[in-house]
Amino acid sequence: PVAIVAGCLEFLRNIPGFAMIGQKPILKLVISLLIDGVGIASFLLPFVGELGDAGWAPASAILVKALYGSNALAGFDFVEELIPGTDFIPTATIGWALEYLPGLRQMGWVSGMYTGKDK
Repeated sequence: PVAIVAGCLEFLRNIPGFAMIGQKPILKLVISLLIDGVGIASFLLPFVGELGDAGWAPASAILVKALYGSNALAGFDFVEELIPGTDFIPTATIGWALEYLPGLRQMGWVSGMYTGKDK
């Protein structure tokens, strides 16, 4: 599983223009909202949607790791997608807030995102 995640992250890094996403906060927010939206969509199909979460959980965690570089945030996202009834938590959007919103940026140490330097 670790090799698969590493391979997926390497694939994402090799996509032309992927690195620029980190330089464009609004684009990163839109991508985060899309990731969370797919996770929330499983609420539309009770029980069936939860089965879909088993497939979406690793994909979502890989995307969150690629966007924010935080193992803790990606791990939380993975678990949040797997536990029934927790899909409403917007983990990727919370990652965006921890990275970009003043006041919350310093709380990023919880997820391993805060480096002690302001952007």
